[in-house]
Amino acid sequence: MKPWAFPLLVVLICALMGCTLGGEVSPTPTDTEPSTVVTPAPQWTDEEQEAADAVQRYIDMWAYIGQNIVEADWLDIFQVAMYPLSDNAQEMWQNWFTQGWHLEGAPVFTPTQVQMGPVNHEGQRYYVYGCYVIEDSFVSDKDGNSVGDDGRRERGLAFFTVIRTEQGEHFVSDSTGEDGSC
Repeated sequence: MKPWAFPLLVVLICALMGCTLGGEVSPTPTDTEPSTVVTPAPQWTDEEQEAADAVQRYIDMWAYIGQNIVEADWLDIFQVAMYPLSDNAQEMWQNWFTQGWHLEGAPVFTPTQVQMGPVNHEGQRYYVYGCYVIEDSFVSDKDGNSVGDDGRRERGLAFFTVIRTEQGEHFVSDSTGEDGSC
């Protein structure tokens, strides 16, 4: 694994398994309803909307493979993602497969902002910011038991880097969790 990819993988695994970075312990969840954040739907250009849609396709594919770790074709991630994110996902699924784990439910990402970035040899970059929610999603063992909810952070800020190639295809290339809540 590339040294710069490890922090992202740690954040993603920690988010799904319930650990917190820095060794802090979150309070025990209560039986109260979580507060729902309602934000108005952003108005974006077609290009910005395509970048936001690319993130949703990535999350859908990532969740499908995670839920069906034994039967799914892990290479399908390359339909929606590129290096380094695609390789990081493959390494994570290999670990889950070895441990007998799989994903229950699916994370939800609500985009709130899309920014156009620079163009390079890969294509036009877009940065898609928003709220990443895993309230109804967790990594479980073969019996359906969660494999680590202690200190789990169920909501957080995240952003995804999307590349639009010269052929007009969109691929997610990176994701990062950020401090803050949503």
